[in-house]
Amino acid sequence: SASNALSLAESILTPHLKPLNVLVTTAPTHTIGRGAHLTLNLLQTSATEEIGKHDWYRLVVSGDGIHLDALSLGGVRSGLASLIQLVGLTDGGPAVRECAIEDYAELPVRAVHFFTGKGARDLQIAMLRNILLPLKFNMLIYQCEYICWDSAPEIHHPRFGMKKDEAAAVVDEARRLGFEVVPLINTFGHCEWLSAVLKHQPDHLK
Repeated sequence: SASNALSLAESILTPHLKPLNVLVTTAPTHTIGRGAHLTLNLLQTSATEEIGKHDWYRLVVSGDGIHLDALSLGGVRSGLASLIQLVGLTDGGPAVRECAIEDYAELPVRAVHFFTGKGARDLQIAMLRNILLPLKFNMLIYQCEYICWDSAPEIHHPRFGMKKDEAAAVVDEARRLGFEVVPLINTFGHCEWLSAVLKHQPDHLK
């Protein structure tokens, strides 16, 4: 819906543009810098999706403003990711490069596999914002065996384990940026991680 598209635009654009003192409003027309407006248009047809143009969008930046057409929220997200890369500082302040882009993905799923890791929260959030979003990845497979779960603290790995609130922060940021998050915990046949943390607790292995 239009309201979801505007909410997504606010979530994606604000962290990137705020350091440049670029204003992003929550009004139906977003103001970016002085006199530049971002207009989002969700088209009704799904023709390009039917021929494999996943997350299709058209982005035009000109003296008349910034216009983004898309067929889906995925297309809005991809267009915003391209827009972020067009913003920079000039002698006159923040500016957006003029362009005309029509783009889409060949694959509906563009996923990356993250392991949780001790102290990795800030690095993983930075990777989501600065690498994976601009490259238009849309899914995070998050392997989370070593998290310090409240219900099973004995499987927390002291060297590699991540605090639960830190892992939740990564997941929250991924979802805010429009990533689908798929949790992964390996089980029978691929669970040497469990043997490693429970090797001194034989009762758990019976």
